Amino acid sequence: MVNIKFSHNWGNKLDNPSFTTIRKQDPEKEAYYNSCIGKEFTVLLQGKEYGKAVLKGMEVLKFNEISEILVEEDTGTKEYAPIFEKFGIGPDTMVLLLYFQKRC
Repeated sequence: MVNIKFSHNWGNKLDNPSFTTIRKQDPEKEAYYNSCIGKEFTVLLQGKEYGKAVLKGMEVLKFNEISEILVEEDTGTKEYAPIFEKFGIGPDTMVLLLYFQKRC
């Protein structure tokens, strides 16, 4: 089983039937997540199991190419810039947009 780690449940997104996560892109992460499409992940929140979810898809794009609505949904706030700056993500940063479907 593979894991996906979260430090926060931004906007309670992990409680939804499906959710996204935005991660800074690097070639190793991109290859890893691409090879995991269709696999079930254990969702970890602050190091504790929170549930199971299947990785349904992945996109690689610049952060500023993601719709503002999706970013607000992902973070639960319109004030998302400081969150991503903390992770070293700016407008022109390449990111992985991961799509998950929760398992019961």
